[in-house]
Amino acid sequence: MKVKSLSLVTTYKCTASCANCCFECNPNRSEKMPLNIAKKYIDEVISVFNEIEVVVLTGGECFIDLPYLISLINYIADKELICRVVTNAFWAKTKDAAISVLKRCKNAGLAELNISTGDEHQIFIPFENIKNVIHAATALDILTVVNVESGSRRNFGVNNILQDEDVKLILHGNKNIKLHIAPGLWMPFTEESLSLFRNKKENVPYFLKERCHNIFNGITISPEGKMLSCCGLPVLYIPYFNLGDLEFGNLYNQYIAQFDDFLKIWLFVSGPWKILSFIGEKLNIDIPECHVIAHTCFYCACIFTMIR
Repeated sequence: MKVKSLSLVTTYKCTASCANCCFECNPNRSEKMPLNIAKKYIDEVISVFNEIEVVVLTGGECFIDLPYLISLINYIADKELICRVVTNAFWAKTKDAAISVLKRCKNAGLAELNISTGDEHQIFIPFENIKNVIHAATALDILTVVNVESGSRRNFGVNNILQDEDVKLILHGNKNIKLHIAPGLWMPFTEESLSLFRNKKENVPYFLKERCHNIFNGITISPEGKMLSCCGLPVLYIPYFNLGDLEFGNLYNQYIAQFDDFLKIWLFVSGPWKILSFIGEKLNIDIPECHVIAHTCFYCACIFTMIR
């Protein structure tokens, strides 16, 4: 098994307080990964797994502490690794502000930018900010992905961006633009909220019930220094995926111990939907057939909230 990515959840502090945020981030959270510790994690992970290609900086909102972020981007780039940063674009209130911030990030070595938007995010961060980042990232030739909260109950979707006159002007005639706009998952995690989305009947592609591609393929570390089995959306809601405090010098053993865990292997090979189906058949119980969200992470959350 090749471990190709390291995800550092640098902070739970965020400028937004989105409902059903996967890490329950908000402006009042204070957890933050110390800069020197984040660099030690990077050093150890790449020393143990030399096939690492990408380091993802996420949160929370990474851009709250820009000098911290710039230092980490530069450190990752010096290791000749791809640095990807996830943001809600709160900092891009004007085109000039977006250009200024992204210039610093690109000069430090930023390779990829992921932006989150949609109904929940736009309560706190206006769409105008997203357009400012698209403008700046395109001008600076930074690979950018805009993830739009998806679901049948959403008012704002991918087409709202693609049909926006300012965005169309940016895209017009530019075949080599490094911009991708894609539907992203927005889902509940707790038993109470999950129950609202079960037994909805809408057709979705079958591939959403595939195996788990997250587990085993990357290293994820929380601000408190917890090593997590995956970077999946419900990971903090499921104690089973918490591998415990990351011990320097023992990272490989903590990672490799997962291969003695039958359920993790089963999730990787068959996926949560097939496991739920098997459990439902053997125990003669109804399983959630949710086609509003219908994602591997949703079914994984269902396993650990429904099945005791």
